[in-house]
Amino acid sequence: MKKFYLLTIGIILSLANPAFSQFVATNSGNWSSNATWAPGTKPNSPCNGCSITINANVVVTLDVSIRFTGGTVLTIGSDASSPSGLIITTSGGTSIATGHNILLDVANVNNKIVLKNGFSALTSIPGGVYDGIFSDIANGSVDIKTVGNATSQSLFFAGQPLAFPVVPPIHGSSIAGPGTLSSSGTLPVVLDHFNATFNENQVVLDWATLVEINSDHFEVERSADGSNWATLGTVAAAGNSETKLSYSFADPSPLTGANYYRLKMVDRDGQYKYSPVKVVRGSVIKGFSVFPNPAREFLNITVSADAPAQLTFRIVNPFGQVLLERAFTNAAGTTISLPVQNFPAGNYILTIAGKDGSGSVNKFMIAR
Repeated sequence: MKKFYLLTIGIILSLANPAFSQFVATNSGNWSSNATWAPGTKPNSPCNGCSITINANVVVTLDVSIRFTGGTVLTIGSDASSPSGLIITTSGGTSIATGHNILLDVANVNNKIVLKNGFSALTSIPGGVYDGIFSDIANGSVDIKTVGNATSQSLFFAGQPLAFPVVPPIHGSSIAGPGTLSSSGTLPVVLDHFNATFNENQVVLDWATLVEINSDHFEVERSADGSNWATLGTVAAAGNSETKLSYSFADPSPLTGANYYRLKMVDRDGQYKYSPVKVVRGSVIKGFSVFPNPAREFLNITVSADAPAQLTFRIVNPFGQVLLERAFTNAAGTTISLPVQNFPAGNYILTIAGKDGSGSVNKFMIAR
């Protein structure tokens, strides 16, 4: 009799405490259908501390909105060799609550979707604005769609999509296993842009973030071939922000030839993501001097012997107009004189361009 009481208490506790809830999809069908699940009951929202499994050779169609809390884990696939999947259909919903989606609550980093093997797949085709996999990344105020329609907005403030700019889902419209999506597995920052440009003999990198969630720092990396990377420096991040923030970093000594740049965006817990790669082709010409400065009659440029032989010199006014252009086929190791006596006093820019794409930009003055 005592065993019967203990068993009864255990059953009551398991029904009362969602942390003991286990759901297994044994039949292909809609998420909202009890017939899809064993023991005949679908997972409800929020699903708190649930263990949800889509069995091998089963495909479930997500036709509801469900929030994962308390360390809920959805596993797609139950063995190492059979296909299984979750398909997210288009809802026509007008909010996250009325869409077809899974929202991973940020309050517990163990809320996750596990794609068990290479035969596991999660697909949102075509998917509307409110359909897909979402991560709540700022205690309910900011949500980001990690899987969904790549042509629709994926960044949401207070439940509404941001009007501009459009941020695509991190993983596109589908993802295949093996892998894990979690509430802590989103980008620590959402980039607005990342640029790399030559500016006065150095490469200037500038970027801006739209959202930062527990971000720690940015590591600026450079490569000569796009494969082997080295860290040039570190820029501290704001940490938490829902407004646009701007950053910059200068590379004073670019490599000869192509320079590849990327950002390693590091979260406070050590997780990181990479930015898109930017390429600056050419290099800065070094080892020359410009004199006198200010100039009056002539501007002299002494070119080092290891500079490119073929160089083009241009004098540009503050309005971007080219006032003088001279090309030389054997400039290396010589001194070039450019006449400036006909130009009015003021500030000017001297650009030097090599045939190989290298270049240099210098400011100088003309005095009268």
